[in-house]
Amino acid sequence: FNLHGGYQPEDVSFFNDEGEAFAPAELYDSSARVLNTVACFGARYLGGYKRHQSMLLQALYGGGILLYTGSLVSVPMYIDRNEDNDLARQMLLNPGTGSEVFMRLYALYQFRGMTAGKALLQAKCDYFNMCRHVESDTFSLSTALMFGLYGNPMLYVKEQEAVIEAALTNNAVPAATVK
Repeated sequence: FNLHGGYQPEDVSFFNDEGEAFAPAELYDSSARVLNTVACFGARYLGGYKRHQSMLLQALYGGGILLYTGSLVSVPMYIDRNEDNDLARQMLLNPGTGSEVFMRLYALYQFRGMTAGKALLQAKCDYFNMCRHVESDTFSLSTALMFGLYGNPMLYVKEQEAVIEAALTNNAVPAATVK
């Protein structure tokens, strides 16, 4: 999901514009076993964070999450949230939109039946090769490399054709051929 995170020890939850939107306690009330996030510092654990100060650590140790994908650092997001859904135009107008594009590819590949590790690797390669033409190589590479997978990379989610079809028809992913 697309929420904001923070680097301060007290910023363990994810936030939207109105405030706290997802707290670690919600992990315990959920049947979800996969958590993919583009939140800044969504996968923070380095630097002396205690378990209760990290969404990642709480998710994996007691939260029931088997696969967690996120970033240890600040992640750029779309700047312009108007009615314009033209992905290529958005990327040209707002360099730094890559994390949202990357995560869409990754989730799509998961729903295609790839193992989590293969889906992540494929998404990183495809994102870099696709987006480096509208972003600098350095930016595209850093976007691809900032996300880490925590959990067993050989696990996979159940294939969901309805999710794949919806993603391909509503501009959720670029119109390129999906592997």
